[in-house]
Amino acid sequence: MIKNPKLSVYKVILQQSARTKKNSYSFREFFINKYQLKETSSDNKIFNSFFSDVFKILDYKDDKKRRKAFRLSENITKKSNSFIVHGVVEGGPYDSGKSSGNLQTKRRSVKLHRNFIIQDDFYFLLQTKLDEKVGILILQTYGQENIDDSFKKFIKQLFRHKGQTFNAVISPFIPESIKELSKETAIVSELNYQSNKVVINQVSEDGKDKLGATFKLKITLTPVDEGVPLPSLAKWRNLLGNSILNLPNKEMTLKDFNSKTGYIKSPTLKNPARFEIDQDVVKIKPTIYLEKIDEVTIEENGVPEWESLKRYCIENLLPVLETEIYG
Repeated sequence: MIKNPKLSVYKVILQQSARTKKNSYSFREFFINKYQLKETSSDNKIFNSFFSDVFKILDYKDDKKRRKAFRLSENITKKSNSFIVHGVVEGGPYDSGKSSGNLQTKRRSVKLHRNFIIQDDFYFLLQTKLDEKVGILILQTYGQENIDDSFKKFIKQLFRHKGQTFNAVISPFIPESIKELSKETAIVSELNYQSNKVVINQVSEDGKDKLGATFKLKITLTPVDEGVPLPSLAKWRNLLGNSILNLPNKEMTLKDFNSKTGYIKSPTLKNPARFEIDQDVVKIKPTIYLEKIDEVTIEENGVPEWESLKRYCIENLLPVLETEIYG
């Protein structure tokens, strides 16, 4: 089974609900208010109150709307000195209409109803620095069914406190280093030029008929072999755009076409990404695929080896995110 394990990164942003909002409102103030602590409480006590309140509950959390459920595993741990909670979440869809079979009993199958969850393990890391109002969430998922939508909903609700805050905002974040890697390795896989109304009026070769029609004209250029590197796209755009197409009583260049789009491929993209040829900046949303990360071991069943994934997230990825988010 191809699981395609990957990482997604999010900013977790506190939203104040109080009438008088403070620019300095932080996780420290949020935790002190929520857990009724003294302002002189130590960092360790403040963070432990949050950890004990949330991450020691092992019951399933049921997302009825999405027909999914998950629970925090027993190995959820904290690093109080860096305000990190991390570990494995177990969960997936239920009441999916699927059945389970048995290789030994050829004809027997069991319907997977609401009490049976098709469950995977997922890693997460949540950092809430006490003197910041923006936290960091790293969430590992797979290429198929996931619980990221249900888990993000759970994280949002952790930071809601009546009279103080609404649900937190979960905002996707892509490190600049990953963006640059994606651009450096991207290959232009297709260029499309399309004109929706090409009018041609001409007398036939024998001179007997006057021909006239409107056409939709599309020209597709597909690079062969290695393709066109994304950094060279601007030069190719100018070169190809000046190409002349000779039609009866009409000349057109490719830059005269009213629709000019293309697709790029990259190791950091799951599927080819569409872009506008005329735009100077090609915007792409890369993904951190763990199979491309040397520091992370992938087991034969497609699941990350958890200790190597934890080390990568804490020692390699998180410092980059802290620098970009906090400066």
